[in-house]
Amino acid sequence: MRKKIRESKDYGPDSTRWREYMFQRHMDILIKQAIYETERRESGLSAARIDGLLDKISKQVYEAAAQDPSLQSFLFQESLTNSSGEVENENPQNA
Repeated sequence: MRKKIRESKDYGPDSTRWREYMFQRHMDILIKQAIYETERRESGLSAARIDGLLDKISKQVYEAAAQDPSLQSFLFQESLTNSSGEVENENPQNA
C-alpha cells in the first residue's frame, strides 16, 4: 500500500492521502504499544479489554490532533511545499 500511494500519479509523497496513511501507521504503533504495556502490567487480557484500549487510545490521539494546529495542517493542507519546493512553515515565529 505504501509503495502504491507514494508512486501514484494521483497521490504521491506530498498528498494528503500519503499523510493520512502515515498518521494511521503512527496510530497503529501507539495502539500496539498500549496493548503490550497493558499486557505487561495485567495478566489475562480479554477481547473486551483490548477493544477498550483501542477506543481509549484512538480517542486520545484524535482529540489531541483536533487541538494541534500543526497536525491539522499536516493532515489537511493540500500541499506542504511552496512553489519552490520548500516546506512551508505556518508558524513563522517558530522558524
